[in-house]
Amino acid sequence: MTSSPVTSVQLCYNKKLKGSLSDKLSYILMLCGRTDSLMTDLVPNLQSLVDSDRFLATVNLDAVNDMLDSRDAAPFDSEWVRVHELVTQHELGPSPAVDALRESAFKRAFAITESPDVCGYISDDFGLIADAARADVSDAWLAALAASYASGVIPHGELVGDSRPLVEIVSEFQP
Repeated sequence: MTSSPVTSVQLCYNKKLKGSLSDKLSYILMLCGRTDSLMTDLVPNLQSLVDSDRFLATVNLDAVNDMLDSRDAAPFDSEWVRVHELVTQHELGPSPAVDALRESAFKRAFAITESPDVCGYISDDFGLIADAARADVSDAWLAALAASYASGVIPHGELVGDSRPLVEIVSEFQP
């Protein structure tokens, strides 16, 4: 006996009863492999991360120059460019929400690091993550980039791909 899609969705829904209706819908769509309607709503979650105490909480300020060097070298640089090209293929128009997120990330990072170079990279990363969400681009390296920020570190060097979808990682940062 095969189950209908409605039955599968009902089963997904019953496994998570906590949270708002939006959380439940997000959970259902994630389990069923549908993230398209969720991706554009992630900017507030990213802003919540920038505003949180865990944003850059474990950054070693003495190692900033080494971190910058490792971002400018392979494999980090080549992966960042690869994902950026995936996102820019979608020819997204301007987004005031993404612009505000990037500015906020820059200012918050500057308050912590006092390094405009680091802040530029962080702003670019948050713009890339948000634009990828807008374009429905999901990628293991991009997920690892977001997960690094969730861990309080500035991503650099070789990032180990994260098997979770980007929407799952970013959804953890509740506004």
